Order: sequence, then structure tokens, then C-alpha cells
Amino acid sequence: CSIAYVQNGMFTATQAANDGIDANTLGRLSAENLIYRLRRGVYIHAAVAETPHTDLAAAWLAARPAISAPDRFVECDPVAASHESAAYAWGLGDVIPAKHTFTCSVRKQTSASDVSWVISSALVGSSRSRIFGS
Repeated sequence: CSIAYVQNGMFTATQAANDGIDANTLGRLSAENLIYRLRRGVYIHAAVAETPHTDLAAAWLAARPAISAPDRFVECDPVAASHESAAYAWGLGDVIPAKHTFTCSVRKQTSASDVSWVISSALVGSSRSRIFGS
């Protein structure tokens, strides 16, 4: 998947489909250990080393699977890691969050038990820092 190079080797199934890679091919690549499934709909190339923030980044990608990491930083309706997740990403404190917390301006739902959402309009138009992606 062409977008993976700016997403630390990660990509979503939606992004792969946009590059012409179907679900059967993802399954075959996964069976051959060329890619690994990080969470539902998010994969990483086998040659890329995972970091302590890989799971947080995968959850962030899963939140908006069609949008690339670079495009997320310029969109007007952003999704951002927040609360304990943001503190962990910045290396503040020594607590590893039990759930990934994200803030956005509209209501979101997920079936992932390790993700929680906070709704806040303060994120729109505010400054954000990049800890992932180009």
C-alpha cells in the first residue's frame, strides 16, 4: 500500500482497497507473514519495527480509515489522541493507559473495547502536535 511509507509502515484496509489491494490479497499477505494485522482493518508491513506507540497509532488510523495521516493534520474535523493517551504519547508520566482516548468534534462509535471517545468543539481550529505520520 503506497500510503504506508508516511504512516510508519501502517495502512488501513480501506487505504489498501483504494490502491487496488482487495481483502483476499490482504489475507494472503497476512498468512505469508508479509503484513501483520494490528487491529480490525489496520495492518503493518512485516519489515517495520513496532514501537511503544504502534497500538495507539493503529487505533488512531482505525478511527478514520480512509484518511491518510498527512491529510488528518489539515482537515477541519480532526481526531486527536487526548487525555492519558496523549500524555503517554508524549512520555509524560509512567502510566500506560488501559484505553486509547481520542477527542473529536462529532459523536463517534467503535466496537473496539480499548478505545474511548470525548466530544469537544475546542479541537476544531486549535493547534495540534504531530507524534505520528509525516
